[in-house]
Amino acid sequence: MSELVKTESGIETMNIHNAISKQTTLFGLIAESAQTNRLFVILNRMIKANNANAMIIPMNIREDDFYFTVSNMKKSHVNGSFIAKEYEASTMDLLDKSDDVVKVAGVCDFVLRVNETLEGSYIYAEAIKAYAEDNKALKIAIIGSNALAKALALVLKDKELFYFHPQVETLMPLVEINGAIDINRVDSDMPCDLSGFDMLITTEDLSLESSVQNTPTLSFNSDNDQELLEYMSSIIFDKYIKG
Repeated sequence: MSELVKTESGIETMNIHNAISKQTTLFGLIAESAQTNRLFVILNRMIKANNANAMIIPMNIREDDFYFTVSNMKKSHVNGSFIAKEYEASTMDLLDKSDDVVKVAGVCDFVLRVNETLEGSYIYAEAIKAYAEDNKALKIAIIGSNALAKALALVLKDKELFYFHPQVETLMPLVEINGAIDINRVDSDMPCDLSGFDMLITTEDLSLESSVQNTPTLSFNSDNDQELLEYMSSIIFDKYIKG
């Protein structure tokens, strides 16, 4: 059995005999602690399983170096990079072009180099959509009004969406994104029964879940997104590597 390279946390990544040539499609994973993010492990395994000449490399980048690193990607051999959550909002200042979901959400988690420009997308929201569709979720309850909540109002436009928040007025901008959503108030004084929904997505403030008396069998919160890594890896591979 061939030897495997391991990260500081002991996660097996890629074969030590792998070689990078001029033809290799290179991507980065930018985070404060990139080696602890298993997305690059899963994606590299997917690349190897499909015999693709590509590789995603973890890059530990401090906040002070983030802008310099991403802006220099325009003239580098790196074709793009996944951006960890701590830098999603900061990436917006560096984009030359972005898709509709990024424009609506105001965050970006994947940057693609096109010639000497950077184009942004929001893979995370696409992964949640794929997860919902695989589980045949049509009637979805969403708690929150943050950037992810805004993105979901667009990407899940073909679903029946019900949004919940203690301050209903914070949900009004989502109505501009998706005029068909239903907005509702929820807090400790007004508990609600969400058992009639196919899926519950909590995008922020997990304490709000305590106001929910009954939840659907399918429940997801953005603080525990490990189950989405396979979906995110597949989206990146299919859109930017499979070609």
